[in-house]
Amino acid sequence: MQYRDCTEENEMTSTVKKSSAASIALAWLVVLIPAAWGVYLTALRAANLFK
Repeated sequence: MQYRDCTEENEMTSTVKKSSAASIALAWLVVLIPAAWGVYLTALRAANLFK
C-alpha cells in the first residue's frame, strides 16, 4: 500500500488568524460581567434563605 504525503504544497493547507489580546480580553469581559452579576444575585437570594 502506498501512502500519500500530505505535506505537499496546496494540499491540506490552513490559515491561522491570530486574535489580539484586547479582543480576547473584551470577549471575556462580555462573558464574565453578566456571569458575575448572576452569581452575586444568586448569593444574595440564597443568603435570604438562611436568615
